[in-house]
Amino acid sequence: MVVVNDGWWSGDFAAEGAKMRCHAEGLASCEDESNERVKEARVAEAEFEGRLSAAFQSDPICSNVTLRGFGGRKHRISNPSTALEAGGAVADLEANGGYWLLIIDFVPESEKQSWSVTHE
Repeated sequence: MVVVNDGWWSGDFAAEGAKMRCHAEGLASCEDESNERVKEARVAEAEFEGRLSAAFQSDPICSNVTLRGFGGRKHRISNPSTALEAGGAVADLEANGGYWLLIIDFVPESEKQSWSVTHE
């Protein structure tokens, strides 16, 4: 079984949340990707993704599950050795019975994360 973690989604979700909180506080340059809060949110998401990957790899219950990461063209994911490139690799998975897509609505300061999974 293959689970693909959509890091592109969770990274953008974290960054957009940081931008909204920045606007709520009346700070300038909220939309800028170089804004410290946005950068911190992306770093926190990447660190979370690394911990998630390590948990999958170390838990015997997940021994028959392969966790792959998808970061899209814009973002680097935390573990390039398990990364899927846009296009080819995803198409290969779809041709071989599909995969489970994990979507995490990542909020850096939250102890628990909202998520969903669908079969693609």
